[in-house]
This record gives sequence, structure tokens and C-alpha cells, in this order.
Amino acid sequence: MKPYPKAKTHILEAIDESQQILDDNLNALLMMKSSPYIKPILTRANNVETKIVLIQDTLENWIKVQRGWMYLEPIFSSDDIQEKMPVETKKFDHVDKHWKVTADQFLKEKNMWDNIDSERYKTEFENSNKILDEIQKSLSEYL
Repeated sequence: MKPYPKAKTHILEAIDESQQILDDNLNALLMMKSSPYIKPILTRANNVETKIVLIQDTLENWIKVQRGWMYLEPIFSSDDIQEKMPVETKKFDHVDKHWKVTADQFLKEKNMWDNIDSERYKTEFENSNKILDEIQKSLSEYL
């Protein structure tokens, strides 16, 4: 996480290494699962595989939200846009609040393995992506 002073929050940066580590571990795990000796720990291996995929999916959606949020944040900081597009402003405010709360949570506890233990973040980011897509569509029609 790095500071993003314009919006008084933080953003993800340089996650390529994390994504590579997840990919490498998933590949190693898949190779281990093909071994006949995996049976005693197969359940645990399946759980680890599920968690790695969940973190990868969450990160993918998080980065997509970050791109959209960073693009729209300065636009919806404008009083003029807020007055002319109140519905979209309300939607953006919802995503903005979710963004900042999530950034704060991960700033305090950066360990994704421990923080992402359910589909909650993935689902929230998927919903935020849908909202941001709607806002961008309305914005393009407005402009």
C-alpha cells in the first residue's frame, strides 16, 4: 500500500511480485496434488488451492476497482459534476467509502493470507466494479 494524498487514502502498488508468488505456489500445489502420496493431506491441499484462487480473484477485482476509482475520483471531487450528476455521485460515494475502508483495513494488516478468508472482499470489489462501469457509462453519455 502506498499513500494516495489526493484522496487521503492508500492504493495498492507493485503487486506483480505477490501475484507471481501466488502463481508459483498454485502451480507447485497442483503438481503436488498429482502425486499419489497427497492423499493424507488432500483436504488441506484443496483448501490452500481454494484460498490462493480466492486471493488471486480478489486482487484482480481490486486492481480493476483501483483503476476505475483513480480515474473517477478527481472527476467526482468537482462540485460541478456533483451537482449535475447527483445519482452517479451517490453511487461513486458508495464505492469511495468502500475503497477507503478497505484500504485502511489492509494498511493496518497487510497480510492478505490472513485478511482474505472469505469471498466478502471479492464480492464487494465485483459490485464496486459494476457500479463504476455504470458511472463511466453515464459519464460518457453526459460528456
